[in-house]
Amino acid sequence: MICSILFHRPARLAFVLGLLPILPAAQAAQLHPEAVKAFEQRVAAVDDWGSDRGGKLPEFLWTGRSDERRERLRRGEIVVGPRQGKGDTDVGQGLVHHWIGGMFVPGLTAVNALDLLRNFDSYKQIYAPSVEDSKTLRRDGDAYRAYLRLRKHHIVTVVLNTEYQAEFARVDSARWHSRSVSTRVAQVKDPGGPDERELPVGNDSGYLWRIATFWRFEEADGGLYLECEVIGLTRGVPFGLGWLVRPIIRGFPRESLTETLQDTRNALLGRSRDADPARVVSQAATPLAATPPETHQTALP
Repeated sequence: MICSILFHRPARLAFVLGLLPILPAAQAAQLHPEAVKAFEQRVAAVDDWGSDRGGKLPEFLWTGRSDERRERLRRGEIVVGPRQGKGDTDVGQGLVHHWIGGMFVPGLTAVNALDLLRNFDSYKQIYAPSVEDSKTLRRDGDAYRAYLRLRKHHIVTVVLNTEYQAEFARVDSARWHSRSVSTRVAQVKDPGGPDERELPVGNDSGYLWRIATFWRFEEADGGLYLECEVIGLTRGVPFGLGWLVRPIIRGFPRESLTETLQDTRNALLGRSRDADPARVVSQAATPLAATPPETHQTALP
């Protein structure tokens, strides 16, 4: 676990804190076609698996594949883990990150979640401070174009202007799912300053080049199961620094997905982040690569 590395090795922590802020500036990254292709293949594999599960209802949710996992969600836990392997895959000059998480909110319906997640204008309140600004650019039925300005501070501060294509679809009376894929991700230089400008897309620090988010909702057991699956594409690990950087890289997606689920639950229940009673997050006990059907497993690069 990353916390054991950070707290039990203070010398390494001091080195990491001193080194990470200068790495991106000293070594700008460039997005390569093979990395984009690997990301798109991963997204397509999830699309295919989602379609299969839509026709095979018992497999609609990852949580539905484990009675133990479902019971933990009903106790109020948020369960987050890597979707395949340890959560990241080298794809040639880049990393594909693939994580999934779930939770259960009693007394709610899919309509409650849909009303919340379709309202992109409210994301800047729901997911602050990670989302600085948000708005719906266009709507056509259940298809949306949206803009989010993202801010992430973890030793260094990164601001991104991002746009997405999102679709929401009903499976049956108790199940819905959504798909949101970035169409533009631009890192902002000197955010909020007099010289603020966007860096060339795909030729920046490489904190985030692509992202796809899949939500699934199922009404059952007197409430709503919500599941969020995220695929991201970032720069690769500088040569020779995997032992140092990779544990931290693997901590970011888990932390971000956990925060997203917590903020979503709080918004659905109309309470503040500090009022969330279930702050301890349970991690998936088994790597998620073992859980999906083989057809999905073999489709992933």
